[in-house]
Amino acid sequence: ADTESAYWRLFLSKQRVLIQQRLLNVTIEDRNILVMREGIDVTDADIAEANSFVETRRADLIRAQNELHLASDALKRLMHAPELPVAGEELILPLDTPIDAPMQYDLLDAVTTALRHRPELQRALLEIKDASIRERVADNQRLPELNLSATVRINGIGDTTMAKAYDTVIEADFIDYIVSAQFEMPIGNRGPEAFWRQRQLETRAASISYQRAAQQVVIDVKDTLRSVINAYKIIGATRQARLASSENIRAIRAQIESGIPLTPDFIDRKFRREGELANAELQEVAAVADYNNAIARFYQSMGPRLKRNGIAVEDPLAGVADDDD
Repeated sequence: ADTESAYWRLFLSKQRVLIQQRLLNVTIEDRNILVMREGIDVTDADIAEANSFVETRRADLIRAQNELHLASDALKRLMHAPELPVAGEELILPLDTPIDAPMQYDLLDAVTTALRHRPELQRALLEIKDASIRERVADNQRLPELNLSATVRINGIGDTTMAKAYDTVIEADFIDYIVSAQFEMPIGNRGPEAFWRQRQLETRAASISYQRAAQQVVIDVKDTLRSVINAYKIIGATRQARLASSENIRAIRAQIESGIPLTPDFIDRKFRREGELANAELQEVAAVADYNNAIARFYQSMGPRLKRNGIAVEDPLAGVADDDD
């Protein structure tokens, strides 16, 4: 789960670098246009303001590049790949295309899958089984105790020599039979009864723990599914905002191409609209990354996340069982 989250953080960091680089390039181009029109309808103050925007966005690009390297190192730490040590300067770049299509789901099927595969529920079931066994043992300890003992002894008797005594042993002429019985019933039987009652309570507590865990699993599935649905809606909203910003920028550029005077207010508005477009692009990319993280958390809430990612974990006891057989 941490690795998948780190991967989408890396994806977001890479896109931020690309967006900041594009914004810086556009700002430099606009600044150069202003420089060429200096003395016509552009003043020194306008060029100074343009240079301020350029350097501010250059700083934003440097921060984005640093964030990309931090995200790459964080993913290296989780990967533990010998060829990609954390101390190395290799930069990991994401290749997977994120999902931005609506996810098909069935709430009942998701909850059923979670109840079957979530490890805490499997552990809770084992705890109920263990508590039931302990309760059965305690129940047996309440019964009266009856011990039976049977002994057979062969004796040898000789009046002259030891050999004569051994002969009588072989012939089994002198045999003793001893049978004894011991019955124990504590008065009141309070100790075993209390112990059995304690085991009953432990079994009930294990059952309640399972119910609470199952309720939490259902809540997790519903919450993560709701997050997936909302994250996809946010993608649509941020995309519309980005398209609107793009349309605004196209209108401004069309005005410039038509020869509109580059007044200070117009220049400031253009620079700010370019920044708003870059921010809208970042918001859309962040929404896509959040959507993919939400999908990953949804599968985590259902349990079979390793299977979804093609990860198989070997049972360390499998070979031992085969050897015993």
